[in-house]
Amino acid sequence: MYCVSVVRSQQAFSQDEYNLRMMKLGPGSNYSHIVRPSRQVQTQIRFNLLTINDLNTRGQTMTTTGWLTVKWTDPRLQWTPASHGNVTYLFDTEKVIWRPEVVIDNAVNAIGVIEDDDLLIRVKHTGEVTWEPPGLFSTSCDIDVTYYPFDRQACTIELTSWSYNIHEVNLTQLSSEVFSGDFSENGEWDLKSTSVTSKTLVEAEGTFSQLDFTLHLQRRVTYYILSIILPIALTSILSVITFTLPFESGEKVSYALTVLLSYAVLMLLVSENIPPTSITVSVLGIYLALILFVGASTTVITVINIHLFHKRSKPPVSKTARAFCLHRPLEHGRLENPEQRVQKASSSSKVKIVPYEDTEMNQKSEQAPGR
Repeated sequence: MYCVSVVRSQQAFSQDEYNLRMMKLGPGSNYSHIVRPSRQVQTQIRFNLLTINDLNTRGQTMTTTGWLTVKWTDPRLQWTPASHGNVTYLFDTEKVIWRPEVVIDNAVNAIGVIEDDDLLIRVKHTGEVTWEPPGLFSTSCDIDVTYYPFDRQACTIELTSWSYNIHEVNLTQLSSEVFSGDFSENGEWDLKSTSVTSKTLVEAEGTFSQLDFTLHLQRRVTYYILSIILPIALTSILSVITFTLPFESGEKVSYALTVLLSYAVLMLLVSENIPPTSITVSVLGIYLALILFVGASTTVITVINIHLFHKRSKPPVSKTARAFCLHRPLEHGRLENPEQRVQKASSSSKVKIVPYEDTEMNQKSEQAPGR
C-alpha cells in the first residue's frame, strides 16, 4: 500500500507540474520568450571559477573554465505552491523562457552571445529565474612584464549586455568577488585575489551595461629561479674570470666566446616568454642586453691583449705611460720620482749605506795576514 501511495503521489506531482507549465508557459498563457519581463530587468551575475587553464604571456591571452550564475525576476512566472500541488520550481530551455543576451566582450577565439539550447533554466515560484551557462572562456589580457619573472598580472573577463541597453537590461554584481570555492590551483600562477566592477559601455547605438571580473595573479617563481635567474647570475660571475687566465694557456679567447654565447642563449630563452611589445620592457631583458654588451667587450679586450702579448716588435713605452708607472701619488696629492723614493728610504732606514768601493777595500784588509 505504501508503494502504491508513493506512485500515486508522484503521478499527482507530475500532473500538477504539467498543468502549471501549461498555465504559465503553454500556448494559452500568452508568454513569449522574446518579450522582456519588465521595462528594466535588473540582472545579477556572478562568475564561478573552476580552473585557470593557461595564461599565455607571449600571446597575451588567458583561458579559464567556469560558469556564470545569472539571476533576474520574471513576474509572469509567479504562482502559489499550495494551489499547484506544492510545486516550487519549473524547468525549461531558453527557447521557451526569456533570458538576457550577454557576450564576453574581450573574447579572442569566438565572440558571440552566450547560449545553450540544451541547458535548463530554473524558475522559482517567486518569479526568480536562474540561468547557469558553463563554458571555456578565452579572453585577452594586457601583460606587464616589467618585473618578469617576479610579475603580477590582472586579467579581466568583460561581460556586456548585447542587444539591450542599460535602460532595458542592467547588469549588476551578485557578489563582490569571483566565486572560487571549486577552484583548482594552477601550477604556474597563484590566484591572489579577485574583484568585480560595474561599468558602462558607451557606443553610438546607446549605453550598455558591463561587468568586469578581474583575476589578480602572481607567478610562481621557483621554476624560473632555477632555470633562468641562477644561470644568469653564475654566467655574470664567469665573465669576470676571463681576465685571470694567463696568456700562455691559449684559452682566453675561447673562454670569452663561450661566455658570450651563453649570454645569447639565455637572452633567447627569456625573449621566448616575453610578448613582442615595446609598451613594457622587462628589467631582466635590459640586464641581459647589458651583460651581453659586457661579454662582447670582454672578448674584444681579450683579443687585443693577446695580440699585444705575442707581438714580436715591442713598441717603445710612451712618456705618459712611463710617468704613470714610475710615479705614485703621495698623501698630499704630489708625485715623486724614483730618486726621491730612494732618498726617502735611505733617510728613514737605520742601516748605514756605504759605497761599493769602500766595502770591497774593507773586505780585502780583513783577509790580509797580520804582521
